[in-house]
Amino acid sequence: MDENTGRQTASNKTILLIVFITFSFKKYPKQFQPMTEQDLLL
Repeated sequence: MDENTGRQTASNKTILLIVFITFSFKKYPKQFQPMTEQDLLL
């Protein structure tokens, strides 16, 4: 069960990363900045 939990956590982190990149792309459509200090503070 520990292995399954670890896989689920990795999948969740990947999904969150994709959502974060998508949000950044929508927030900055003209100049895509995936990770900035301001985004990390939000």
